[in-house]
Amino acid sequence: MGHQAFQAPTDIKIEGGFWGSAHIIGLVLGVIGFALWAILGLNHNVEHAAYSFLFAWSFVFSIAIGALGFVIIQHIVRAGWSTTVRRMAENMAMTLPILGVAMVVFLFVFAHDVYPWTHEDHLDAILQKKTGYLNTKFLLLRACVYTVIWTLLSWKLRRNSLLQDERHEDEDLSLSSRFIASLGMPFYALTTTFAAFDWIMSLQPHWYSTIFGVYFFAGSMLGTYTFMVLVAKSLQRNGYVKDMFTIHHYHALGKFIFGHVVFWAYIGFSQFFLIWYANIPEETEFYLHRVHHGWAPLSWLLPVFHFFIPFLFLLSRHVKRHHGALIAASIYVMIAHALDLYWLIMPMAGQNHKVDGHVHYNHFGHGMATDLCALIGWFGIFFGLFALFQRSTNLVPIGDPRLEEAVRQEQF
Repeated sequence: MGHQAFQAPTDIKIEGGFWGSAHIIGLVLGVIGFALWAILGLNHNVEHAAYSFLFAWSFVFSIAIGALGFVIIQHIVRAGWSTTVRRMAENMAMTLPILGVAMVVFLFVFAHDVYPWTHEDHLDAILQKKTGYLNTKFLLLRACVYTVIWTLLSWKLRRNSLLQDERHEDEDLSLSSRFIASLGMPFYALTTTFAAFDWIMSLQPHWYSTIFGVYFFAGSMLGTYTFMVLVAKSLQRNGYVKDMFTIHHYHALGKFIFGHVVFWAYIGFSQFFLIWYANIPEETEFYLHRVHHGWAPLSWLLPVFHFFIPFLFLLSRHVKRHHGALIAASIYVMIAHALDLYWLIMPMAGQNHKVDGHVHYNHFGHGMATDLCALIGWFGIFFGLFALFQRSTNLVPIGDPRLEEAVRQEQF
């Protein structure tokens, strides 16, 4: 039997309910979180508060930058299946201009509280050779360049998609988006890599890893896919896009989560194994800091929590196609991704100030209330902005020529 004739929707927009006020809920939650962060952190330990801010910002940034990568890849490979879920990613990526500006402001205000290479008394022989790259002015300039590139890519790709809603099935816009994505991919890869170097890896300026950018990207895609699953499920439970997001889309997203769990583990193990094998002091210090000061349990737990458990759970086809199981897996993996970023950033808090001639690094659990408030604040802001963009557009690209292919897709 043949399929019934496909009738493209003319309008799929948020009208009310939870998603009608989600932007307000998110922004209010963000304000509350930041107010508590300021009270708990800035009034007691500015340096720790700055690290908390960086950790929380990095979490939402990873989701947004992963979404931009998703959109770019889908256009380059001319993917049909992802057409219905692509609008979510476009709206997630549109938060990047605001997140980028926030990072520039953060660096201007707090760089001296976070990065040891901004302190003259930390500039030993090794760091003095890196001052051409590791200096505050160049750091700010690079952050501005990254933000401009991400803004142009996210805005142009989303604009083409919205124009296609009006100019139904305009193939020229599809070709334009594919050209922009192809041209933008090298810039996306380089800026994401160097942003990870600048804002996270340089917290330990003696240490370096050439695959750290890939490690950050792998985790970012996990944040993006899990967030997309949770948003899609919530939209459908509130009565939207019931026929647009099918079980096959969730199965595909579940497979991408599974695949990037393996990818993250592969990159993480490769980085660890090469450093362990070479046993060079400048490289091993990264892991040494994370087996002291109470961080050892998290360091040993992370491979199990972030890889083995989700790997075994998502291995089953049934799990990826079961609504409750996939929601649980998405929440779990998103928490694991947040813990990974926490493990990357927070052990270095405290390194910029000496007491009695000794550096007192952050102990695991110290100031966790401040960290949590910062996370609530930034996630609230990110979610509120995303919901605002969702509210202003159709929930799926109704004018995309591949929409029928996406809706009818059955094999993954």
